[in-house]
Amino acid sequence: TALQEAAASAQSTVELPPNLILDDPSVLQPPQSAAVPPTHLATADLHFSERSTIPVKQFLDASETGQTVTLSEHVFNAPMRSDIVHRVVRWNLAQARPDHPGAKKRGEVSGSTRKMFPQKGRGAARVGMNMVPGRYGGPKAPPPP
Repeated sequence: TALQEAAASAQSTVELPPNLILDDPSVLQPPQSAAVPPTHLATADLHFSERSTIPVKQFLDASETGQTVTLSEHVFNAPMRSDIVHRVVRWNLAQARPDHPGAKKRGEVSGSTRKMFPQKGRGAARVGMNMVPGRYGGPKAPPPP
């Protein structure tokens, strides 16, 4: 069939598994221009036809090269998915947070190391210092990773 022939021609440029057949094998072809992709397309007041051709800029100093890139309407004219944008923003903010645990270890808790009660003579169990994992205000044992 024509679809298998197109997939076979696509396999000449990119190695595909034998059980994968693509509807549109042109997605595997290298791009016609080696231009840098756009850095942003966040202008909500413009329609796709107005921003379908964008200038190419240098990577380091952002100066224009005089070249332009034409964006595919098939890819860039999709409706905005606010749920995906929300997940990406939440993920980005989570990556910016420090990744150390909030719980303190035994040596990091502030408090006295004085023995709480005498060893003998109270009629109760032996007790050491107050800042141990089993007591209120003490550290968490073990702290979360």
